[in-house]
Amino acid sequence: MRLEKLLLVPLMLPCLAHAQGGAARPPSTLVGTWRGTSICRPVGKPACHDEIAVYHFRIDTIVAADSSKPDRLVWQANKVVNGVEEEMGTMSCTYDRDSGVLTCPMRGWRWVFRAASASTGDTLLGTFDNPSGVVWRDVRVTRTSRQP
Repeated sequence: MRLEKLLLVPLMLPCLAHAQGGAARPPSTLVGTWRGTSICRPVGKPACHDEIAVYHFRIDTIVAADSSKPDRLVWQANKVVNGVEEEMGTMSCTYDRDSGVLTCPMRGWRWVFRAASASTGDTLLGTFDNPSGVVWRDVRVTRTSRQP
């Protein structure tokens, strides 16, 4: 019986590593192209339309990179219309590599994303909130390229 338990230990080690969060660490950088969905919340707002989103992140070269501070990124947000990317705008964001939180303020509103890396790839889950904290959009995008 004792030998059986010893033989099970090597089989359990990968499961223990996964349970401790090894697969859900935030990526060290968000630079690249991300694609997914941007869904209106709550459903039924007349001025809001669900979209296929394509986001391009690059390092903000105006701000010097300091490894002790969050990364400054430039975010170009696009949507896909009739199979073609249409630019919606560009804004400045900060990415905290330790927590995996990306924050992009926009005239009192804000985009907030949580980044994670898993065996299926890098993912950003986010919301677009108004100044009162009401969520207007839910976003889920996955990295498609590491080039901006």
